[in-house]
Amino acid sequence: MKRLLLTVLACASLCACTKDLEKRVDSLEKRVDELEAKVNENADGISKLAAAAAKAVTITSVETLADGYTIHFSDGTTATIKNGVDGHSPVVGVKEEAGVLYWTVDGEFLLQDGAKIPLTGEDGKTPQFKIEDGKWMVSFDGKTWTDVPVTGKVEPKLVMTETDTEYVFTLGETVIRIVKDKVLYIKVEAEENSVYPGRDFVLKYTLFGGDATTHVVVESLEFETVVDEKAATVTAKIPGTFVKGYLLIKAVRNSDSRYSAQYVSLSRDVYGSHGGTIVISEDGYVNW
Repeated sequence: MKRLLLTVLACASLCACTKDLEKRVDSLEKRVDELEAKVNENADGISKLAAAAAKAVTITSVETLADGYTIHFSDGTTATIKNGVDGHSPVVGVKEEAGVLYWTVDGEFLLQDGAKIPLTGEDGKTPQFKIEDGKWMVSFDGKTWTDVPVTGKVEPKLVMTETDTEYVFTLGETVIRIVKDKVLYIKVEAEENSVYPGRDFVLKYTLFGGDATTHVVVESLEFETVVDEKAATVTAKIPGTFVKGYLLIKAVRNSDSRYSAQYVSLSRDVYGSHGGTIVISEDGYVNW
């Protein structure tokens, strides 16, 4: 009876240890997966940042995360870069040499067959990382994997600074600068509540994000118009036979070919022949 009891207790203890071991393994695998995902996400994010800088894509906004940033670009794409873990994960970055950006790990050039790997251009590649047998490994084709020494010498904290014109991202020795997106839009307001046939009708406009190259033009099939950029006004000459018509008031920034427009609709009041109704589209506030 004692032997049977001891056997049952031993089996129960073994089962408990096995379950505890399984939990530890599952926890370790989850942590490894999270580390791999973070390092690969950073590599992808850095690649997108470098590509954005090379293509003159601008940043529209930056979302602050608990451990990094998500960057939103003017072409509609996003990139996420997060802080690493001290001494445990490779700090992926880039370093410039002779005008070319090359991949680095912990501040040292990442090599493939003894050659540095560029980020962009015809030979540009984005590395993939994984942990195998307790070691970090890298691949550029998803098939061939080589060891990556993790020195822990580079501080893995991501730092972002912001100026009036750009965002600066620093991760270890990697510094990437991206120009801010400068929104342009025009807001139009009527100085009078009514429009009358045979009289001039004046609209006042306000520009946001304009520079020295920005100009305002008006398109209309029904009205002759005059733009006074100093006074920031548009004057429409309303004919005596006026029934209805429109004005498309556009601001064009020649420095980067951005423009914004607002549509103004004018129509004669159905209750009389002396006044008219003004409709200014709010949709014109967006940047086209």
